[in-house]
Amino acid sequence: VYEFGSRQVPGQEGWADLRPFFPGVEYVGCDMRPGPGVDRVEDLEQGLQIADGQAALVLSMETLEHVFDVFRAVAEMKRVLRADEAVLAISSVMRLKIHGYPHDYWRFTPQCFARLLADMDLCLVGGLGDPRFPVSVFGVAVRSRRRRDHWRAILNGVSETYAGAFHAVGRYDRTLLRRLKLRAYRVWRTRAYEERLHRTTMTWTLHEAGRPTTLQSVQ
Repeated sequence: VYEFGSRQVPGQEGWADLRPFFPGVEYVGCDMRPGPGVDRVEDLEQGLQIADGQAALVLSMETLEHVFDVFRAVAEMKRVLRADEAVLAISSVMRLKIHGYPHDYWRFTPQCFARLLADMDLCLVGGLGDPRFPVSVFGVAVRSRRRRDHWRAILNGVSETYAGAFHAVGRYDRTLLRRLKLRAYRVWRTRAYEERLHRTTMTWTLHEAGRPTTLQSVQ
């Protein structure tokens, strides 16, 4: 596993570490600057000093907004993926104030992620929040020569997993007091009600062979 943007900036030490999700796997954290969580200094914009086809999984979480040459960065991440079977997972922000680590250049839409990942065999793109103005955007793309059906089932399962998680988040709203409060919000504080609803809304689109199939929004 290679992670690009692994440096844990002040205030994110520990909880921003993705390594515990991959026990027993060789994990290489990369960033353009040394620091906590960085095993190897690499600059996506300048080109990676990593040979082709080294990674089964590449991660870049909440990082691309800080990379000016996004197209080269994504191309470099794809280059280091294995040719037979590999996964690329990226996420970034849409609805967030300017934050520099060290600089902040871009905001992304789900459509942008779909285009950036369009040359992969399968691509699942999601937006968290209001579909017209999501908070965050996610993309999981797969390169697979022989097991496309297998990976299609996994990507469809991702949306089901989010459905279960969001269902758990919303359970406390079923108490009488919460239901009355939400009903009052819906009538007198429409914006607050919509923001509460959007915190548990995820809209997914699965792309394959250039033909997107829109999955039902998860609320």
